[in-house]
Amino acid sequence: MAGTRKLTIEILGDAKGAGQAFGDAEDGAGRFSRAMGGVAKAAVGGAIAIGGLAVAGFKMAEAAAEDEKAAAALAKTLSNVTGATDEQIAANEEWISAMGRTLGVADDQLRPAMDALVRGTGDVAKAQERAALALDISAGTGKDLTTVSDALSKAFNGNLGPLKKLDPALADLVASGASADEVMKALSATFGGQAATAADTAAGKLQIAKVQFGEMQEEIGAKLIPVLAVLATLFVTHVIPAIEKVVEWISSMVRT
Repeated sequence: MAGTRKLTIEILGDAKGAGQAFGDAEDGAGRFSRAMGGVAKAAVGGAIAIGGLAVAGFKMAEAAAEDEKAAAALAKTLSNVTGATDEQIAANEEWISAMGRTLGVADDQLRPAMDALVRGTGDVAKAQERAALALDISAGTGKDLTTVSDALSKAFNGNLGPLKKLDPALADLVASGASADEVMKALSATFGGQAATAADTAAGKLQIAKVQFGEMQEEIGAKLIPVLAVLATLFVTHVIPAIEKVVEWISSMVRT
């Protein structure tokens, strides 16, 4: 039997260095994976941010559209009832904005009030005068502006009954046969300046800031409406048909 031969294999190089190389590669892969994870998170975060901006933009545009609709309705009432010109209608809108800046009353509250008072008085200037009184009464009694404005509008046409609900002290004055103007003077004496006083409080100043912020959002939204209209058209004419084609393709693959 032949003697056993030994086979010796010599590994050249530093095994420690090889291990370090493998370790570096592993660390590099880990760093790459973490980096890609960060990119993915950033992409998702960016998508969420863009989506949030889109939703906010849509809400502002929606608010602007509602504001435009309400302004158009009031403008039509002014035109039909008083024959107001475009300049007078624009001046009335500025008056409404001024009330918001100084007293903190939102235009979506004041426009319905003006609408009722214009129909009751048939005159824009008188309607504004009565609206200012309505703001004082609303602030002094806590009753909503629409209720007060409707009562003043009815009073202008001889129905003084609803005013007694605003101020029971008027019952004797109304019963004595006082005119609408006399009753209005009595209301002014009782509630005059209440809206300005309320606006000068901390709560009133916060309300003014809230109204002004809302106006700013509506201004931005008005500028976004044309852009969103274009995007909506593109979505309907291109995106939806493309999605439908993908769904049809997937359905055909499943059937086969």
